[in-house]
Amino acid sequence: MLFSSNLSKVLQQFFEIAHEIGEGLQLREISRKIGLAPTSVKNYLKKLEGEELVTKKLHPDSGYPQYYPKNDDPEYKYLKSLAILEKLRNETTRKILEEGYEAEIIIVSGLKMKKNSEKLEEIRLIIKGRKNKDETKEISKELFNTPTIIEVYEDEEVMINERIKEIIDGTIIKGAINEGLLRNKEEIIKELFSEKKTSEKNKEGAEEEEVIMEEKELFSKKKPTEKNKNGEAEKIIPKEIEKKVEEEPEDEEGEEAKEPEESSYYSRTLIKLPGE
Repeated sequence: MLFSSNLSKVLQQFFEIAHEIGEGLQLREISRKIGLAPTSVKNYLKKLEGEELVTKKLHPDSGYPQYYPKNDDPEYKYLKSLAILEKLRNETTRKILEEGYEAEIIIVSGLKMKKNSEKLEEIRLIIKGRKNKDETKEISKELFNTPTIIEVYEDEEVMINERIKEIIDGTIIKGAINEGLLRNKEEIIKELFSEKKTSEKNKEGAEEEEVIMEEKELFSKKKPTEKNKNGEAEKIIPKEIEKKVEEEPEDEEGEEAKEPEESSYYSRTLIKLPGE
């Protein structure tokens, strides 16, 4: 399983934190919850810090290190979405949905399956079935306390008509959508995909334009200038160069002395002359 390693178990403890109130975890607390030695937990926390998935701060009262999830980090959101997806495919979670809603089809929407996605706010479960019991709180708890909306439809066609966008963008956890019903929505589906591609293209273009503007700003910085007596701008000459120019020897007619030609030097060093 994807999240069966000890490092993943440590990371999952942060997924379960109610991020809106800014909770943190202490090392021994994590150790106790997952049954792992504090030394091992400490090493895993260092790795998560190195990956910039969690951050460490000293508790203002106790002075002990407190670890906090970096909820806005794209990599963190992506990994949490993967963990939620695995949880939904877990037998325990599926059993709650099947018993509470007689679920024949289960689709999850709202997961951030790209590393540059926006903040993971809430997820939506679209179910074709019959509601026997409201299991929203139980499911939310199973999915790392992520805010969850559950919508149940007894009629599949009504479900498709009302939730076509979420169905197209979502992931099927159980069952399959009737292809014949989807064909009737072919034009809408094409339009949704077109909008999605345009949105992604615009986002990429905006990011690229921002980089270009930064580069232009960097290279458009003018060299420092100062004004002369006439008010005209002139380049500042470093003092070392200015001094060197002043000390440059002149010949009798007042012209600057020419530098010696390099040919005689290079002919002696690069070409061995006869008799040498």
